[in-house]
Amino acid sequence: MTFSFLYEKVSKDNGPGWHDDLSCDCVAIHIWRGEDYPKEMDYIGHESGFVIIKKLPPGQYEIYNYEIRGTPMTWSSKTPFSIPFKIESGKATYIGNFARGCWCERNTIAANLGYFVISDKSARDLPIARVKEPALKEVGIDVWDATKLNSPIFFTNEPN
Repeated sequence: MTFSFLYEKVSKDNGPGWHDDLSCDCVAIHIWRGEDYPKEMDYIGHESGFVIIKKLPPGQYEIYNYEIRGTPMTWSSKTPFSIPFKIESGKATYIGNFARGCWCERNTIAANLGYFVISDKSARDLPIARVKEPALKEVGIDVWDATKLNSPIFFTNEPN
């Protein structure tokens, strides 16, 4: 299954908003890679994945949904949510580590869709980002507290 977080610019002062997504293919990451992903994993261990750097114009943004894609269906949140973040001119913003976990021992499609953990892994991720983008200067840390979403699938740590 693949997953994406959909985000949009919400600032009214910079003209009409636009939409984009951050995607990851969790099953066949070695076969499929979007343009944001390097050929090799950026880190391997308990979690394996990539540090993604997106260059966005200054403004207020929000992550407003997710998509989990599997054959032949796509699932998304039926409950609206907002994870806001701000991009300032000349600065970078670290919005966190977005990981998908799986309750694989449960035998239903809904349980196998899993959960998301939004956490601060800046100590691991920022050195990787600085190698990829040597001109990276000031980086603000703005990791959303997933417990504020009051959702059964968003966590700040892996659930038991």
